[in-house]
Amino acid sequence: MSTSEARFDVFLSYAREDADVARRLHEVLERKGLKVFLDQKVLPGERWVHRVEAALKAARHFVLVVTPSYLASEYAAMELGAALSATHHDPETRIIPILLGPLRAADLPGLLREWQAIRAEPSALDDAGEAVADALHAA
Repeated sequence: MSTSEARFDVFLSYAREDADVARRLHEVLERKGLKVFLDQKVLPGERWVHRVEAALKAARHFVLVVTPSYLASEYAAMELGAALSATHHDPETRIIPILLGPLRAADLPGLLREWQAIRAEPSALDDAGEAVADALHAA
């Protein structure tokens, strides 16, 4: 099944510098029964941009790993735009920002402040992932 035909429960958006955090969250969310798109699973030779764009369209919800690197990333901004657009097409779509480290809700871009965030320290990623999974299962 191609990515465009697959539905994902979650599109996991993160900055390259936070790849280890994204991998850990991916593990926790999948262990909790969610189908998660993580761009680290794109195979060699695939056109990753097309795969990511298809996954953005196929995702039901979006989890954002928000760090200073994320806020500075052009790719993250594109993924955030797609997530916000998805919420206009389907009001059941959720965006869950996970604020890592010293970031606060006030550090988020304007429209993203409308979404309830989860604060987490890198040492407590399992708890953050479980909170995300519980929220999405309850949706």
